Amino acid sequence: MHTILHIGAGEANELPEMLQSGAEQITLVEPNPELAEQLRQQTEHHPQVTVIEAAITNNPAINQLQQFNLPEVCSLHPATGLKTLYPGLKVDATHTVETISPDQLVAEHGPKPGEPALLKIQLPGEEHNFLQTLIDTDKLKQFCELRLNASPKPYFQGSVPADKTLQKLIDYGYEVIDENQQDPDWPSWQLTRDPLRDQLSTLQIENKELKIDVQRLEVLLRQAQHEIVHTEKEKKKLKNNLRLNNDTISKLTMELSSSRNKIEAQQAKGTKTGAQEKIISSVNSTLMNHMDEKLSNAVKRLENTLSLQNYLHTGELPLNHSDWSIKPDLALYLAEKIETENYDLVIEFGSGNSTIFFAKVLREIYLKQQQSKQYKKLTNSKRTPTDVDISEGTTFASNNRLHGRIVSLEHNKYHYDHTIAILHQAGLEKMVNLIHTPLVDYRFNGEDYLFYDSDKALANITNQIVGISPKILVLVDGPPGETGPCAKFPALPKLLNHLGKASFDLIVNDLNRSEEKKIAESWFDLLKRRAVIFNEKKLSLEKRSICISIGVSA
Repeated sequence: MHTILHIGAGEANELPEMLQSGAEQITLVEPNPELAEQLRQQTEHHPQVTVIEAAITNNPAINQLQQFNLPEVCSLHPATGLKTLYPGLKVDATHTVETISPDQLVAEHGPKPGEPALLKIQLPGEEHNFLQTLIDTDKLKQFCELRLNASPKPYFQGSVPADKTLQKLIDYGYEVIDENQQDPDWPSWQLTRDPLRDQLSTLQIENKELKIDVQRLEVLLRQAQHEIVHTEKEKKKLKNNLRLNNDTISKLTMELSSSRNKIEAQQAKGTKTGAQEKIISSVNSTLMNHMDEKLSNAVKRLENTLSLQNYLHTGELPLNHSDWSIKPDLALYLAEKIETENYDLVIEFGSGNSTIFFAKVLREIYLKQQQSKQYKKLTNSKRTPTDVDISEGTTFASNNRLHGRIVSLEHNKYHYDHTIAILHQAGLEKMVNLIHTPLVDYRFNGEDYLFYDSDKALANITNQIVGISPKILVLVDGPPGETGPCAKFPALPKLLNHLGKASFDLIVNDLNRSEEKKIAESWFDLLKRRAVIFNEKKLSLEKRSICISIGVSA
């Protein structure tokens, strides 16, 4: 036996037997001050023995130990049935004693997991409460052997007959292997616990958890299969709509070609007068406008059909691509960048539909990561998985020190409120740190600008990246050009001043406009003057765009 814990040790008549057992840790608990002192003197040359002078109770207020004229009986509780058994019973002395709870006693002096241990209990009137507490906290099973002294009848106020206590132990997994009835008023029992029974119980619990995991995975599998079937049906519908619109476009193109042929035939008949030229030009212009209108309507009809089907399927309001600040081809490029580059942060100058788009992309990436982690957890562990929660403590990249995944700056209060509302409707508000930043005066190299009041927001990011060099995706889509010439230019000097150690992929859209082209050229000059490593990549998109990679990622 490695550990012996004797509660109510008294004069410790069994101490020699305990010492001969070779136990490495023996703890004697005795509340009577006189007996506790005798035990300390008796065991002072045995370092493996610890004497604790305390009474065991869950209520520290019950600290009056009654010492009766019956030497072997001391209790915290008034004697009731004991007086009937011993009519001459009386209290010789009352001691105010220290108390310790069963949980604390086992935590401080009990065995470690796997160590064989013996628990000997002599607690007149308190043995049942003591054992019940350890059963409730599941700490009693740490002891493979019990030796219990208990009275067959309730001898003290609040005590429990021995047979009820024994049944409680049997129900908990102990087996009675010996019984001593030499003193019928204070019999004793020896009980043991089979560790294989505990292992079996643990395996049964784990098996139940695994069954729950399997059922949960089966539900997820059925849901995924249902989604696949639904997606295939939606794809067929979309292909059909696309085919109808292509047929419409082909028909309109044929009509246009036929009209042009008629016009050319008329022109071949002879020289036309000025009036005829005007009529032909007017007809041609009207026809072209009619064709443009029909083509535009066809595109809008297709877009509205797709948006309506998406809303009915997901419940999320659609994005308006026609007025979108970034076109679908650029959006696809940005999604691919986020999927592959593992950015630590996304910064937007100017919010709107692009903000919703970024949030949805990052949410999908995060959910896929969590599903992958859960799958690995289920295949490598027997524990029950927890549900995915993207709102608490989540990150989408390698660095988890940055607050928020997207930092979006917006000067227009109406657009800010509108974007906030859409984020809430889509359940994406915790994916974005959207900040209302009015335009303020900014001067750079003698030039005046109106730009976002962004210094505080960028400084907050700086404070969170001490000691690291983050990789950041930046979309510069504001302020609008009507706020002043080259309105977007201050974005780069602001980033370099606050986040000089970071690397950026900076996206500039719509280089068909001379002003955006001028801004890009000014940025190149600024980077060269500051000796910052960079390169540029022209993007083959509907609107000419460019990705400027700045810093260590260039």
